[in-house]
Amino acid sequence: MSTNKHEKILIIGYGDIGKSVAASLSGMGHQVASLKRNKSKDIDMIFADISKFDEVKAIDTDFDEVLFIVSPINRSEEAYRAVFDVGLKYVAEHFTEQNPTTTFTFKDTSK
Repeated sequence: MSTNKHEKILIIGYGDIGKSVAASLSGMGHQVASLKRNKSKDIDMIFADISKFDEVKAIDTDFDEVLFIVSPINRSEEAYRAVFDVGLKYVAEHFTEQNPTTTFTFKDTSK
């Protein structure tokens, strides 16, 4: 991630790590948007299930960088595949088609 200019960054995965990263990047002057799978009372949040392509297609792609900081909903093989196989594929395809200059950073936060 470049710190030379203020970037527009999307954080996919707004758990403890995503929240911390969002706060740090915002504090550095970056424009940060966050995406999580479940609706909540959080303001300025994008909600999408990345394992559903129709929901991924609705995500704005006007970002300089996407940070993929997700963990599965549980420890089952199906849950891991939903985010790391299907979800990552859908997100990468969507951004590659719509905004091929977007930089991706991937972090597996599962325990």
